[in-house]
Amino acid sequence: MTCNLTSAIVGMGIKHNLEAIVIAIFPVQKGPPSRRHVFLADSDGVTGITVWNQDVNKFPKEVLGGVAKIARASVSIYQGKKSLVLNKESHVEVDTVTRSPLAVWWESVALQTPLPLPAGIIASDNAIINVYGVLALISHETKEVNGQERRVTTIHMCAQTARLQLRGWDLEPSTVEAIALLRDHVTQVRRIRMTSFGDNKIGEILDSANGTQFLPFTDAALTQFWAE
Repeated sequence: MTCNLTSAIVGMGIKHNLEAIVIAIFPVQKGPPSRRHVFLADSDGVTGITVWNQDVNKFPKEVLGGVAKIARASVSIYQGKKSLVLNKESHVEVDTVTRSPLAVWWESVALQTPLPLPAGIIASDNAIINVYGVLALISHETKEVNGQERRVTTIHMCAQTARLQLRGWDLEPSTVEAIALLRDHVTQVRRIRMTSFGDNKIGEILDSANGTQFLPFTDAALTQFWAE
């Protein structure tokens, strides 16, 4: 099956296997039982799944961009919407090393032509996109999430007619340093997950070896705009 559950069969005793890229990992809900929600993506779409108990620890942020392998899961339907559900027979593992066809597809996403910011900010929620613009400002703040303090880094990207905020949670110091070197420069950002907060679009940073990449980019008009 794929992450597009439209044609997935719903029924007692029907089990499904899925391999997909991990694109979002949400904080652990301690319970009991402990659980956390993750988003998975492939070339056909995006779906979410809640993992439980011992499977929670299989999803540290380092596996963002890795391949999740779900075996013997069920598909349920609620208010007309299908979702993937784990059960006692289900098995979950995550692979960040093997260069499988799915991993190769994920690599190809980073090589797609980056969008200018005006096009990036209209992308649908959970779309994985590449964008470029001026990396104008970097800020940090601490927030409490589920009783834990987390450091949120916000990167402000701008162009002549658009603005976009990128957000990263508990970024590695090496990631922050690499981003800081690009401040006030035209920058390409590969593989961000688009989401919405109120009326604002935000690009979520996937802070892992297989996640978001920040690279210099050449655009004479943007360079001139920022120099004025």
